[in-house]
Amino acid sequence: MPWEVEQPKKGPPTENKRVAVLPFVSMSPDPDDEYFADGLTEELIDRLCQVKELAVIARTSVMNYKGKEKNASQIGKELRADALVEGSIRKAGGKIRVTAQLVNAGTEEHMWSSRYDRDLEDIFAVQTDIAENVTGALKIRLLEDDKERIGRVPTRDAEAHELYLKGVSHLLLLTEDDIRTAIGCFEKAIGKDPNYVDPYRRLAAAYFHLAFHEIVPTKDAVPKTRDYVNKALQLDSTSAESHLSRALLQEVEMDYRGSRKEIERAIELNPNLAKAHSELGLSYLYARDFERANLELQRSLDLDPLSVESILIAATSHLYAREPEKALELYQKALSIDPGSHFVTANIGLCHIKQGMYEQGLAEIRKSLEMIAGQSGHPSPNAMADLPYALMKAGKADEARQVVREMVRYHEEHGTGTDSVARAYAAIGEADKALEWLQKAYEEHSLQLEWTAVDFNLEAMHSDPRFQAFLAKLGLGSSSQE
Repeated sequence: MPWEVEQPKKGPPTENKRVAVLPFVSMSPDPDDEYFADGLTEELIDRLCQVKELAVIARTSVMNYKGKEKNASQIGKELRADALVEGSIRKAGGKIRVTAQLVNAGTEEHMWSSRYDRDLEDIFAVQTDIAENVTGALKIRLLEDDKERIGRVPTRDAEAHELYLKGVSHLLLLTEDDIRTAIGCFEKAIGKDPNYVDPYRRLAAAYFHLAFHEIVPTKDAVPKTRDYVNKALQLDSTSAESHLSRALLQEVEMDYRGSRKEIERAIELNPNLAKAHSELGLSYLYARDFERANLELQRSLDLDPLSVESILIAATSHLYAREPEKALELYQKALSIDPGSHFVTANIGLCHIKQGMYEQGLAEIRKSLEMIAGQSGHPSPNAMADLPYALMKAGKADEARQVVREMVRYHEEHGTGTDSVARAYAAIGEADKALEWLQKAYEEHSLQLEWTAVDFNLEAMHSDPRFQAFLAKLGLGSSSQE
């Protein structure tokens, strides 16, 4: 049965006041305590996100301003923010000093400011007070459920909280060593407070990243992800982030309808969750509903305008909608923010391939692989998946087949990239092999199978009844070529 597409639910109202919490400056004597300032920034963003009359700029975008000297009006224009929260924190022993102020982004006038000298375990009370004062200065009347949400105390164990924030600082770096360090921090935090929900959802994210980045096979990471997601929701069923984690897990389990419902639930709980809008846009993209995909992805960009990931996904939607010029414009914007992104570089190459500029496209894709090799060694099959397609378009069939053989060897050694090998075989015209590897990827619950209906590598197989049957089995329905 084809995957039915429902009407998208509304995101944050465009008339909502837009607030950005800029990175809090660490004034602590120990430079290693910088993670605590970053953690305060993120947790304050999370609290303000609970106020549905606010549109709160996501962490990814505001962290672009860390350590940069820009005035409030310039930042306000770049983020389209009405007001900015600025501040600093000094942590020494068991004491903290927090300063915070709210600035009108248009006039640069101070709307509110305060200083807090507290014990370390009072950090959540400080966050709540800042959030209440910010909303008050913006003349937003908090309802009782708003006050309850922003007054949440995740843990009363200060050491567990510190371990959690250290784990987050490592997880965001997304290297194998950092992900595994983060896992250790989260596990220790849970050891201190078994009812602390945030480390559970972050553990689920950590194991998901191990699979997504092909560090471990999906089958090894999914059980851990499932256990931690379920525990997080058991402790707090109102956590939007935990529902989003379950949605990502259901994508791996190929329950795409269930995944979309969880994403919609996450947005219902937190309309400011940019990642949820991005994932909902992706779910429409997988079903080839490009109009609705672009609508949700724009909502994500509204909340996270400087996020390379958000820009990248929005650009990819245009790319698969056969709009390479629009896609290229967004990819160039992403590259201006993160010149070292091999994902962006590879997709710029794909844009050129779709424009018929084969040599230029190949050069960009090869450049992206060189970037990966310089950072982490031999590129994985997932990173190499578009190279055979580009080579075939450029008339370099022998080289394309050689690349596929390299991808198979990598798979034999590491056990990852099954779906990428399938796409590569399709690109060189070996449909039987492609279907064989697609089935293998299906049995392994490979993470990239949701792209099957739109992937360029597979476009030559759209007229094959066996391929259409495989799409139906995935629940992605018909995918007639445009």
